[in-house]
Amino acid sequence: MKKFAMMFAAIMLVAAFTICPVDAAEQKKLGVLPFTVHSSENLDYVRSGVWDMLISRLSSGEEINVADKETMAAAFEGTGGKDLVASDAYEIGKRLGLDFVVWGSITKIGNSVSLDGKLLDVDAYTTPVGVFEQTRGMDDVIPKISEFARKISAHVRGEKFSDEPETVSPPVIAPPPGPREERARELSPRTGEPVDVLQSGRGTLTSVINPSFIMTPEVLDRRGFVMSSRYPRKFKGMDVGDVDGDGKNEIVVIDRTNIFIYRFEESGFVLKHTLAGKSYDNYISVDVADINENEIPEIIVTNMRRDRLYSFVVEYREDSFITILDGVRRFLRVIETADGPCLLGQEMGLNAAFENPIHEMVWEGENLRDGRRMPIPKGLSVFGTTLASLDGGRTERVIALDVYDRLNVFQKTSKPLQQIYAFGAGQELLWRSDDAYGGTDNLIEYTPTDSGIDDTHDIASENAYANVRILTYDLKGDGKNEVILVKNRSPVGRLLQNVKIFNRSEIYGFEWDGLGLLENWKTKAIQGYVTDYQFKDLNNDGKKQIVLALVLPTSQSVIVAYDLNL
Repeated sequence: MKKFAMMFAAIMLVAAFTICPVDAAEQKKLGVLPFTVHSSENLDYVRSGVWDMLISRLSSGEEINVADKETMAAAFEGTGGKDLVASDAYEIGKRLGLDFVVWGSITKIGNSVSLDGKLLDVDAYTTPVGVFEQTRGMDDVIPKISEFARKISAHVRGEKFSDEPETVSPPVIAPPPGPREERARELSPRTGEPVDVLQSGRGTLTSVINPSFIMTPEVLDRRGFVMSSRYPRKFKGMDVGDVDGDGKNEIVVIDRTNIFIYRFEESGFVLKHTLAGKSYDNYISVDVADINENEIPEIIVTNMRRDRLYSFVVEYREDSFITILDGVRRFLRVIETADGPCLLGQEMGLNAAFENPIHEMVWEGENLRDGRRMPIPKGLSVFGTTLASLDGGRTERVIALDVYDRLNVFQKTSKPLQQIYAFGAGQELLWRSDDAYGGTDNLIEYTPTDSGIDDTHDIASENAYANVRILTYDLKGDGKNEVILVKNRSPVGRLLQNVKIFNRSEIYGFEWDGLGLLENWKTKAIQGYVTDYQFKDLNNDGKKQIVLALVLPTSQSVIVAYDLNL
């Protein structure tokens, strides 16, 4: 009898492993929160349908253990049913012992529907998968939800996601290579070896890669590479221009309280001038441009003293640099437009640092005053915003990084940013990336008032940061501007609102295809954090270089410049 009992137990153990081949410990625990809905209509049936659909799609395999609806509904109600942010999803995930949390929102205005969904990796505290789509009816939402579920499932399982439906196709005969494909077969000018090519088909998310995109190790041409000595300070901003009127460009760099003016010569980077500030200054940004039209570019510095703006302008006069304007109560940033440099100014807000409109700053007499209000959505920062034509025509678009470091393209408008996002299917928001770009730890020490901010305020961070600039330039000579933008990468992700740590950088080139910005090229990872950059002639040879102010992991800084091999 004892022998029979032992045999029966062994059989049951084998059967258990046969029926349940996947160890429960290997399962990933995932919870789906109900999406919040913004609409004048009662769309509870839509929210319920989306919720059920996601749960059903994600529960189809044994690798993912999906939490039951009742548990997630109770967790959602515990937040008060408000729009959730990443920190809310993180708290729910930690409390319920989940590996991943799915959440999002649906906005419907008329026949237009905006879908915004995200997946949070709780342990990594990152959002590796997301979807942001605008459709023209509820019927188009279902395929997007299904696709979102496939992306989530693939990521959780550790599989590579394909945005193509699973179909059996006959063999395809490749067409003759086009001009850009022929480029992929060229030999590296540095090594003489064939250059590897990474290509990707167009994705269905709003952040896509050009189907003819070619990235090689030679985007940054090291034959034109120059680097300064390591300086024992943290650079916060940088620009390039002929600030002393001798016909040669200088490199103007700031740290927290000083301006350093360098010249690149045969012997390397030579420090020409140091302009020291006060110990209580906090320099935020620097630009070089001739704003008073006297043919000598000025040095324009956004400065704060405690929580007040105290910006100023320096100019070279009579063999020395003097401050020609001080105490300007504006955030200042120069952008390049079709009509030349334009100085933008933004008054600090009471409830959020960048809540006020952006104006063109006009030099009048010996002062700056607010000129025309710029057609830029109210609520965007003067930092990380520019205006440029993207299609070769005269129509300019607003290209901007938002508070979440998402890259946006807007039609010109002065509408509040909250209103544009709330009615995201409208005409003003043309495109928004799923990936984060830019990134900065350039903190603006600022304390908002307690009044005026409610729970739905979209610019709701008490800490404000001056993001990196966005550059546009016709790199290919085809009459169309490309967008040149840095992406600073963080080992802790970007969801910790008050923790900004960056240790690697990449440079991206985007082009507009009529529907969105395509990643046209990107560089290999650069060790260090790019605090500022420009596309200007560093070494006075008549050619523009990518010039970077780079902070190293040692907290030292260097100036680095590359030729672009495009």
